[in-house]
Amino acid sequence: MSRTYSFYGCRLESEIPLSFVSSLEDTRPAEVRLDSGNVPGQLADAVWSGPVVSIDRCGKALVSVGPVGRFLIEGGTKITLHAAPEAVPVEIEALLIGLVAGILLHQRGAFPLHASCVEIGGMAIALTGRVGCGKSTLAAALVRRGARLMSDDICPVAFCREAGPMALPGSAGLRLCPDAREMFAGAGTVWLPYRRGRAKHVAVPAQGDPPTARRLGAVVRLVLNADPGAEIRRLYGPPAVSPIAEVVYRFRLGRALDRTEGLFRDAMELAAKVPVFELRRPERLDQVERAVDCVIAAMGSCS
Repeated sequence: MSRTYSFYGCRLESEIPLSFVSSLEDTRPAEVRLDSGNVPGQLADAVWSGPVVSIDRCGKALVSVGPVGRFLIEGGTKITLHAAPEAVPVEIEALLIGLVAGILLHQRGAFPLHASCVEIGGMAIALTGRVGCGKSTLAAALVRRGARLMSDDICPVAFCREAGPMALPGSAGLRLCPDAREMFAGAGTVWLPYRRGRAKHVAVPAQGDPPTARRLGAVVRLVLNADPGAEIRRLYGPPAVSPIAEVVYRFRLGRALDRTEGLFRDAMELAAKVPVFELRRPERLDQVERAVDCVIAAMGSCS
């Protein structure tokens, strides 16, 4: 029996049970469909190829990860999964809520920030930066202070004429390395390895009301700092969103899907309408609370 899920600003209908996105009691037609089926091992007319992803001249994308399986993403509306025999559900869903979701958003013409997003006081904060800068770790620390997780790793932004830029909810599965898991794990939290051979585990989210779209109150760009202190400063204009590959999720794939102009336009609109900060946060995990204090202070200055 199929169910409908909240999936990065879309309604997704799937016969495959999903754990890291929220289910919906929604009778409206879904914009995206996920099914199991036959997926080719390669695209016959690929015009762009990488180690895992290939894209054809029509914008159809194939994601292939040997021990997990293959996903075919078509037109921003259809996802077909061919699971590998040895794949486990958490590996399949980890790929779905990460790379597959990012490609789908680019196909749909969305603006996907490479960010973990939390809600504080009814406003969303997007934590962005290079891979390994601690987006998920800082999100976990903010959740421990009372914030609510909206999405991990990908935060789609919708530009609304009246409300302004809105952060849309995505994955509720928080991916952390072992040292961060030990620091932030709460009672009853279940952690699963989301990819064989990877140190990170993903938390199985507790059931509850699904998060909803929130006004994007700030974007915080993270930079690791060898010093124990944490510093935050406001960025303005083009420097706030450059280099764009650090801000946009899988920018190279967006470019391969002819999204370059639209992504630059959306990035500049974001910088014009949302305060952007650079946070130099300590590398040491036991100093992360200083970074949390800086984020909360910055949000206070925006209100």
